[in-house]
Order: sequence, then structure tokens, then C-alpha cells
Amino acid sequence: METIIQKNNYTFLKFIDFKNITLWDVKRFVTQKINSMFPVVELGTYIKEENIKVRPFEFPNEDFKILGVNNKTGIFDAYIQKGNEIKQPYKKVEIGFLAYNPYRINVGSIGLRTEGNQY
Repeated sequence: METIIQKNNYTFLKFIDFKNITLWDVKRFVTQKINSMFPVVELGTYIKEENIKVRPFEFPNEDFKILGVNNKTGIFDAYIQKGNEIKQPYKKVEIGFLAYNPYRINVGSIGLRTEGNQY
């Protein structure tokens, strides 16, 4: 049995026929198809990227406090690990910094580092 979605049953969804979309991508869709009472602006207008990296593997005997980020709690204290167990550089996240998981940003893995983070 085939189910057909009735467009008028969904008041919070906006349906667009695929045949009416040209050059579709998320950036164009957000800026042209979504209405908001707030302006949609580029985040880079208000913040700048910090790219200070720490290379824990260069300090094999030191403990490193690693932060995590997810779509439920934002930034959280993840774990402590010895430098010799960490094979990749990490970006340093200071208090007041935004951080996100680039592989999971589509589900909201973004957060703000606050004084509440022990690490």
C-alpha cells in the first residue's frame, strides 16, 4: 500500500517541487527560501576563526584534557589522555569560543565553551 503525503497537513513544513529548484544547495535554500523574523547573516561578519593547535604527541608524558562537542549538551569535558596516546593535533578552545564538529554540524554539534567546563 502506497502512502501519499498530503501537503496541506503539514503547517510547519514547506514543500518545494524538485523540478522548480535550480542550483540547489543549503546556503541558497537558507538565504532565499526560509523566512525569519531575524536577519540571516554570515557568521563570519561577527566572529573570526581561531586556529591555534596543540600537538599532544610532542609531550608524551603530559595529561591532556580533551573537550567534546555534540548536539545534546554542546561542549563537554570528554576525557583525559596522555600525549603519547594522541596521534593528531587538536585546536585549543578557550572560554567564550564556539566549537563544532565539522562531520556532525548538520545535526547541531556546536557549542560554546563556558566556565562550567572543567577542562
